[in-house]
Amino acid sequence: MFTDKTILAISPHTDDVELACGGAIAELTAHGSRVYYVGLSDCQDTLINTRFPIDQLAKECRSALRILGVKNKDISIFQHQNKFFCQDPKQIFKTLEKLRDSIQPDLVLIPDVNQTHQDHKVVAEQAISVFRRKTSMLSYEQPWNDLQFTPDFFIQISAKSLSLKMKAIKTYKTQVAFKRGYLSKEFIYGLAAVRGVQINVQYAEGFKVVKFIEKL
Repeated sequence: MFTDKTILAISPHTDDVELACGGAIAELTAHGSRVYYVGLSDCQDTLINTRFPIDQLAKECRSALRILGVKNKDISIFQHQNKFFCQDPKQIFKTLEKLRDSIQPDLVLIPDVNQTHQDHKVVAEQAISVFRRKTSMLSYEQPWNDLQFTPDFFIQISAKSLSLKMKAIKTYKTQVAFKRGYLSKEFIYGLAAVRGVQINVQYAEGFKVVKFIEKL
């Protein structure tokens, strides 16, 4: 279904996409799809007064995505102000609009519109508006930002792809240093196993269908 497709993965902040659907991205690139990635904020503010240079997250992001099969030339990282997307959502719209016109994706991966993080909600709303006409959209899962998430679309992922996802996540030395619980192997593998059980496979990642177009 997604072989040889053009896919745009939209990440409000560096690491969101890798954590939510890194396994699916590894599968998609392995099956010949071209995955573009946009990180709308590199969260430099979170590294002020830490031992890390402020551009560290952007560097980690590129390293992580290359592990998942995304080409460096297909990675775009912006510096919209972390936690303040709601102050000027039109700028998010404009950024996504330019990417839509230049990439013309078949499928877009976005945050769930019901996520509790204010930046994620803005990105979801603007993405749905930008890509509303002729692009399939799936929203991805982040339990730490989702009070409720009931997937209705699943992508089976191999043990190899899940291992690549874990390897990609480990490149985020900054986040590991901040002791984010959702970076643990137990959590990553546990959630993939739960979604796998729901479709009778070993591992999977769950999504919600925002809009799906099958072109025959």
